[in-house]
Amino acid sequence: MASEIAWDVVYTEICSSLNINCMDDDTSANYLSGLRDRSYILWERLRTSQNGNFIVVGNGPDTGADDLYRVMDPGEILVVADSAVRVIPDGVVPDIIVSDLDGNISVISKMVEEGSILFLHAHGDNLKAISGNIQVFNGFYIPTRQGPNPPSMFNPHGFTDGDRAVMICRYLGAKRIKLLGFSYEKPFNKGDIVMKMKKLKFAKRIIDSIDDVEIVYV
Repeated sequence: MASEIAWDVVYTEICSSLNINCMDDDTSANYLSGLRDRSYILWERLRTSQNGNFIVVGNGPDTGADDLYRVMDPGEILVVADSAVRVIPDGVVPDIIVSDLDGNISVISKMVEEGSILFLHAHGDNLKAISGNIQVFNGFYIPTRQGPNPPSMFNPHGFTDGDRAVMICRYLGAKRIKLLGFSYEKPFNKGDIVMKMKKLKFAKRIIDSIDDVEIVYV
């Protein structure tokens, strides 16, 4: 998934397989890119806080706060995929949150206020969520897209919040990424489970394609 060409091929397949209107993705991304953000500040913070070891928390149905305490090592960069903020214990501030605003927005916004860096994703189904909630972040987010437009916006080459979080870690120079709560066969009971299972197949495929970073399921 390293090249833009490779991602274009996978993205086209995703849109076709899941009956996604790629133009709707562009509409949301263009809207988000037109808003004023403070991403340059956040990118600067990211450039000065890398150590190569990341842990990404997904929203597996059997994952809880005790699991995070059990597997997280000191110094690891904590990355949370959207709805998995429910797993994060009180008083713990994730380094990074990757979200399309499908999770608990009040919790996510509170974590951003406390210092989490939000990668905010635009796709065809969340334009209303973005326009209705963007003000709570006061510009403190990094906008991401999955389609080709606008070229100026960051495309980490990921589809679901979980695999996109992994791809962001890879982009940030990860040497080792631990994955907690990544359940491809047993998703969290939320929304259209059949569609969720189809999406998770692509998520697994994207993560499995990574061959230059150590991926460890915990």
